[in-house]
Amino acid sequence: MATQQDHQRNEGQRGIIEVTWHEADIRGYTDLLPADIFAAERSGSELLHEVRSPRGSTEQAKCVVTVAGNEARLDYAAFAEFNAKRKMIPGELLLVFADVARTMVKDVFWREPGGASRPADATVSYVTDIARLRLVSSSREIQESVAEFNRGAASDQGLTGELLHQTTYWVLDPVTACFGPSKFVGFMGMTFESYRRARRGHWTGDRFDGNITRKRIEHVLGHGYASDEGLADRLESWASQLTGAPDVFQGIDRGKWKFVTLPVLHNDAVLPEEITSPERFPEGASRKVSVNAYERSQEARDACIRHYGCTCVVCGFDFSQRYGDLGEGFIVVHHLKRLADIGTEYEVDPIIDLRPVCPNCHAMIHRQEPPIEFAELKKQVRN
Repeated sequence: MATQQDHQRNEGQRGIIEVTWHEADIRGYTDLLPADIFAAERSGSELLHEVRSPRGSTEQAKCVVTVAGNEARLDYAAFAEFNAKRKMIPGELLLVFADVARTMVKDVFWREPGGASRPADATVSYVTDIARLRLVSSSREIQESVAEFNRGAASDQGLTGELLHQTTYWVLDPVTACFGPSKFVGFMGMTFESYRRARRGHWTGDRFDGNITRKRIEHVLGHGYASDEGLADRLESWASQLTGAPDVFQGIDRGKWKFVTLPVLHNDAVLPEEITSPERFPEGASRKVSVNAYERSQEARDACIRHYGCTCVVCGFDFSQRYGDLGEGFIVVHHLKRLADIGTEYEVDPIIDLRPVCPNCHAMIHRQEPPIEFAELKKQVRN
């Protein structure tokens, strides 16, 4: 007998119909059916959908879909070989909707090959808040997810606190000095909202599992996690800045922490001294995003470049000379005052406080903590 839980669908809404089975051989397995496939009548349409196991892993099943009136038939026997390889049971699934609008499933039937349809022992749910999970495949995608975690932390302090306490495996972006929990940053485009959905079991795609994200990150970076007392100290400092709580890790055994560090990756969105906001000219205004991610002023950056030009003040590199029109106007602006130490809003002087540097020199400046002074770096460049 099929039962229903919150599966009323609003017109125009996209979501997943979940059919969770309670029969002996397939108890706990869930068919994840895209609701859009039932929106219009159709005959002989091929559908490839996901099936989630009781342990959370996913597999695929293939069927032919026929939709007419208030019924939808999904014939898995049409792809018997494909489904058998994935240990899917052949047969026909019949969904009976309450009416021809097909917005609510009323009954579920199952017919084995050569047999008659019978009522299925299954629970039907309609879920609209689905997190579509895809594991990261590059260092850049991990970096973007670290940045998203730090951006969203202030708006969801409850989940942030839980993740800070629960996480063992941490990823550090050395450019922004930001950390991120492995289970969060191991997925492309992960957000706090998507994480909450996935934690409720409302997800499709790659498995929502911290062991899987940890292994994927290790595979992408080419090395594993390791204990590091220095990074543990930096993690505590970062978490205090992020949450505003000096004792955020009170009672936590820091000996459990393991770390990986991303390679130095630069782009206009995440450089530690390059996060821009044209709405404000005062520099600072900490958003509790990271140790050194602050509201920045595009006007201040432009004023600095107007005064000093686009040549690196450390090594003298000029992108326009090397790359022509493509490199015209490209340069990184470095803030001489460490805003993470200031922590308050102040009026920046673009001539006194800012300097143009190339991304390579900027990366070298931030290779140590505190950042290396210009004069010292110039000596190393000359040598």
